[in-house]
Amino acid sequence: MNGPFQEGINQMRILVIFLLAISFGLITELTIHPAHACSCGRAESAKAHIDGSDVIFEGSVIKVKRPGFLWWGRQHPDNVKTKFKIQRPVKGIDGDNIWVSHGTSGASCGVNFEKGKTHLVFAGRAEDGKVSTHLCSAYIFFPVEDYEAEFAKLNQNTN
Repeated sequence: MNGPFQEGINQMRILVIFLLAISFGLITELTIHPAHACSCGRAESAKAHIDGSDVIFEGSVIKVKRPGFLWWGRQHPDNVKTKFKIQRPVKGIDGDNIWVSHGTSGASCGVNFEKGKTHLVFAGRAEDGKVSTHLCSAYIFFPVEDYEAEFAKLNQNTN
């Protein structure tokens, strides 16, 4: 049965396989994206880290505001706002509470602040006054004693 009917069926099979391959390629291209990772530069010293931060404080988390859900059902991880009760102002702090914006995903160098926990926060302040931080601002680069010595010097200079 190699007549014109069989040729038509073979051509149809080739067309279906071709269309499936094209569809698979398009789906793969539209849904798979390269991975992004956090990469931090490191300050030369605790003093340089402090000098490069606009806002430094120790505070406990009062409230965490997470954004709404994205259209596919996941929360956006990069627009979180956390409210802290200031326990120890170090630099650039006025008031008893402060809102800090940050991401939480690894790709955006995000950080997670848990309600009720106390954190030492290094942050930047934008021209509009909003404060934000990220993993690369964390104080983990140098021994805590180095930071405490620099904080003491800051207090001496402001008194």
